[in-house]
Amino acid sequence: MIGDMNELLLKSVEVLPPLPDTVSKLRKYV
Repeated sequence: MIGDMNELLLKSVEVLPPLPDTVSKLRKYV
């Protein structure tokens, strides 16, 4: 699951600009 999340997050970062929402999600998982 963690690996999948990392892949999805990386793809999201590549497609979308870094948003505060993404940062808070990253901090949640980390």
